[in-house]
Amino acid sequence: YHLDGNVLERVCEFRDLGVVFNKNLSFTPHIEYIVLKANHVFYIIKRTVGYSAPQYVKLRLFTTLVRPMLENCSQVWSPSFKKDIYFIE
Repeated sequence: YHLDGNVLERVCEFRDLGVVFNKNLSFTPHIEYIVLKANHVFYIIKRTVGYSAPQYVKLRLFTTLVRPMLENCSQVWSPSFKKDIYFIE
C-alpha cells in the first residue's frame, strides 16, 4: 500500500493507547503481555513478603498492584475466547 508516495510497511502487531492487537484485530497479544507483566509483579510481591506475612497484607498488595494491571482498559479488549479468559484467571 502507498500513502502520498510513501510505502506503508506491514506489521504483525500494533499498539494503540496502550492496547496491543494483531493484524486479525485479536487482543491475544495484549492479554499475554499484561498477564506476563502481572505475574512478574506478583512474584516480586511473593519473594519480598514471603510466607510469613499475614493473609490480609498479601491480599492488599495483590489488589493494589496486580489487579489494576489486569483490569486496565478491559472494556476495550474484553476477552471473548475461552483460552484468553483462562489465561487471565
